[in-house]
Amino acid sequence: MEINLKRRKATTSRPLEDRFWEKVIIGEEAECWEWQSCLNAGGYGSFSMGRRKAAVLAHRLAFQMRVGPIPAGILVCHTCDNRKCVNPSHLFLGDHKANAMDMARKGRGGVAKGEGHGKARLTGQQVLEIRDLIRRGVRPTTIARAYGIKDTHVNHIKRRTIWKSV
Repeated sequence: MEINLKRRKATTSRPLEDRFWEKVIIGEEAECWEWQSCLNAGGYGSFSMGRRKAAVLAHRLAFQMRVGPIPAGILVCHTCDNRKCVNPSHLFLGDHKANAMDMARKGRGGVAKGEGHGKARLTGQQVLEIRDLIRRGVRPTTIARAYGIKDTHVNHIKRRTIWKSV
C-alpha cells in the first residue's frame, strides 16, 4: 500500500514527518530506533495517519519517508529483528519468501512449538511423565486432573497429535 506523504489537510498544522519522528528514540546509525507509541497485536509500531484513516505500520512509513516507495506486495523486513525498530538503515525490502529465508537463517523460522509456544500449559518433562502414566494404564481423566488439563489434551498427547517433538 502506497502511503501518501503529502501534507495532510488542515486537521493539524504539524507536518506528518514531525508527528512521526517525535514518537521515536533516535540513536546512533547502528542502533535500533525504537517506536514509542502504539503497537499492533503483532508488536509492530502503528501510526495513525489522521481521523478516519487507517493506521499504518511505523517501520513501513519510516522506510517510505527516508528511502523511497514500497512496491505493491512487498514487505519491509528488519535486519535487527526488532519489531519496534524504525531505523531506515535496519530495514530492507523483500517478498514473503525472502522474509522466510531471512527468518530461517537467523533461527526464527516456523511456528513456536512445545514449551516455546505462548499457550503451552505443560513442560516437555511433564509430557514425558504423562506418556509414562498412559503406558502404565492410568486413565486420561485421572492424569488430566493431576496436571490441570482436559482429558482430551491427554488423549492428544497419547496420539502424538500435539507435543510430537517430545
